Amino acid sequence: MRLVHAHFPIQALISKDKKQIEIKNFLGGKKGHLINLQPGCTVFKSTDTQHEIVFDGTDIGALSLCCAQVSQVCKVGRKDERKFLDGIFVSEKTLTNPKED
Repeated sequence: MRLVHAHFPIQALISKDKKQIEIKNFLGGKKGHLINLQPGCTVFKSTDTQHEIVFDGTDIGALSLCCAQVSQVCKVGRKDERKFLDGIFVSEKTLTNPKED
């Protein structure tokens, strides 16, 4: 998922055990939004790309639920989504370490 901002820089703080993520300064808000991840899911910041977070786990249903929870926290209401592009968006869906047969 990519952190996209034009007005206020979005901060994603990840706990040490990688089971929680806190979204701060979304649209300049003072309140942080804490998301507890599903069992078996972890999150980390990408080393290749700046402003990118990667969710990892074995259960695709739990991973999609975690991504949906992050997207719902960053929902922009009453603004035109075509013009106002701030938010956290899914950029890529892939297997990180696929097994060879």
